[in-house]
Amino acid sequence: MPLKIVKSSAAYKTTQEFLGRYERFLMPSTLLGGTIIDAVQFRTFSIETTFIISGVYAVLCGLAMIVMVTPMRDHGRLMKYAHLAAPYVQQFTIGALLSTALLFYWFSGSLGASWPLLLLVALLMVSNEVFRGYFLLPTVQVGVYAFASLSLFATFFAYWLNSLSPWVFVLGGLASVLYVVGFLVLFVRIGRLEYYRRTMWFIVTGVFAIMNIAYFLNLIPPIPLSLREAGMYYSVARSNGDYVLVGEDESILESLIPGQTMHISQGDRLYAYSTIFAPADLSATIIHTWEYKDETEGWTEIAELPFVVTGGRDEGFRGYSYLTNTREGTWRVTVKTARGQVLGRIPFRVEYNEGE
Repeated sequence: MPLKIVKSSAAYKTTQEFLGRYERFLMPSTLLGGTIIDAVQFRTFSIETTFIISGVYAVLCGLAMIVMVTPMRDHGRLMKYAHLAAPYVQQFTIGALLSTALLFYWFSGSLGASWPLLLLVALLMVSNEVFRGYFLLPTVQVGVYAFASLSLFATFFAYWLNSLSPWVFVLGGLASVLYVVGFLVLFVRIGRLEYYRRTMWFIVTGVFAIMNIAYFLNLIPPIPLSLREAGMYYSVARSNGDYVLVGEDESILESLIPGQTMHISQGDRLYAYSTIFAPADLSATIIHTWEYKDETEGWTEIAELPFVVTGGRDEGFRGYSYLTNTREGTWRVTVKTARGQVLGRIPFRVEYNEGE
């Protein structure tokens, strides 16, 4: 028996020394690994599978955080190894959870409208490594965990209830608060962090309040909708259940640069076409807002043209609007929900054909 104890102690010490020596490489690698695996998972698996995996990540992340604050003292060998592994599990899972939030927000909203939230998620992912010592503080960990949990719950409720209603977002947020509160009870008690309890409650409440403010200011995109395709065309017609689109001839390079130039004659129609993904059983009103940029007054709304999308089509629901007698100059069509949440924008210029 004494020999076994010596061997296990030597193995533990070797593992501890290895992790300590290469921590500055292992920590970012673990965070990056979680992000990459999650990005692959997001594009490979179904939404339902993605939610299950993300739920497992959330639980594992919470357990790792609890292990990290558990006093060592006379714990057994298993707990000692768990204490060594916990920071890496926490890094891997929080990286995966944050990348899930970033991917959902990125694909569901316009960069121009939702950039503050996208920037926040990106900064959390980068700062989690750059300021690792600071981010290992229990209070900071709780704040990041509360944000990741709220993002996951709010997105899940939107898909589960097939609704873009504001109360669904609030309901998802309240469910995340209940979950995090249950986690905090264990976190504080096991880690003996009573001194930080009030600060942690304040952080969780603050995250919930800030996210709701961002939602009602339309900084949070309209998950579960996402804009798959959008562009300007000279004509849009139905043929054998599909759409035939006629647009401007562009090279591959020109097609990659936002802001195409449309050449028309006075009185011609221009069409804005968009393909929007929505889960099955979800119906939502989509609005194409046509805006003209005046040199003195800035963007001026010319028309708001709504249509209804119904989910369940993998390629997305196709819809279009058109405008006649568009004048020369800079234009854009904003694709948004009835609440004003922006899915994307189509910038373009109008030039009249020569001689007109």
